[in-house]
Amino acid sequence: MTMYRDGLAGLTNQIVEKRAALGGLWREISPLLHSLLPVHVREAIAECYPRAFAAVDDGDMASLVNIVGALDALLAIFEDARMEAPNLRRCPDEVPNPPPPAEEGPWLIEERPSLEFRAAVASWLKDFAPGARLERWGDFGYISKFRVEDIPLIFTTRMVFPNESGRPTFIEMILPGSANGFTSALRTSIPEAIPYCGVQKENLDFKLTRALRLATERQLGVEPFDDRFWITGAEISLSLLTEPVRRALTEMMNQRPVLQVGYGLVNLAWSGPWTKDVGARAIPKAAIDTVVGVRQAVAFA
Repeated sequence: MTMYRDGLAGLTNQIVEKRAALGGLWREISPLLHSLLPVHVREAIAECYPRAFAAVDDGDMASLVNIVGALDALLAIFEDARMEAPNLRRCPDEVPNPPPPAEEGPWLIEERPSLEFRAAVASWLKDFAPGARLERWGDFGYISKFRVEDIPLIFTTRMVFPNESGRPTFIEMILPGSANGFTSALRTSIPEAIPYCGVQKENLDFKLTRALRLATERQLGVEPFDDRFWITGAEISLSLLTEPVRRALTEMMNQRPVLQVGYGLVNLAWSGPWTKDVGARAIPKAAIDTVVGVRQAVAFA
């Protein structure tokens, strides 16, 4: 009987120690890193976790052994995850091209407004990526591929016209002032396993989701985001929306930024009016900071 009691006590002590060790490892596995684990690993965690933290019955040897076994399995899984984390977080060095422009080549000759737009955008682009070049991407659009902090980026921008088709009916209409705005996008690559999440300016569902989002942020100890933004994929997005990303998105508020993360991409789209500072609006530093910031959040998840 004494040996039996000693065995029970030993198992109970193991449970206490292993639960404490597991807590330390669990804190190292962020929600984002957890989402990058292979499906079978996440399924194993989901199966073992309830058994590992079942109520302890000090007098039931079989129950204690089952708890210890589940804890050992979780400890092994989390230790492997910690060792594998750098590989899981590694982002591809290639960025897939955005969808091609609707217009098939050969494209229209660049008239003066298009040349002025290109020059204005190129002037601002060189501040972030010296040597970056704007290439034609449709009749009224441009594309550039460059790196910032060794992160590969693809930038596209396009003149917008005030008619339904989004382009002039006749070439003669391409005159100074005929374009009333622009639309731009910036993208980079991330691991395919990251689930979808997004951020955009408030929409019709905003009031319904705001209370839930704020509650989630408070629970996770995250500083509440600007109330004018609507977030999907709350738990994962909170790991990606670091302070620099939040600040950059807020700076772009007037350009109605839409940030989408998932399917191996970070994609930020925005738009604005045709003003004298159109170059600064078409490729603002805040857009670079947003996309680069999300990729860096993945790299250090």
